[in-house]
Amino acid sequence: MINRKGGLTAAELAYEACFDELWEIGESIFATPANTLDGMMAKIRAFDRLELEKLDGENRAFASIAADIRRMTEGGAA
Repeated sequence: MINRKGGLTAAELAYEACFDELWEIGESIFATPANTLDGMMAKIRAFDRLELEKLDGENRAFASIAADIRRMTEGGAA
């Protein structure tokens, strides 16, 4: 009751909505093949902003970057 009256519940819901939107943006970044080092840096920044290192077993960002590196070293494009 105190949380609701003090606005904490609404603040938590707003935070969760923002984080969900940020998560969707991150997923989109990881799903997009990077063709340059700048693109891979964008993925690393997204990884950092989402604090994915705190999630056990969360390696989609690094798997995505590794796939980009493999593709680039093999001479392929997106």
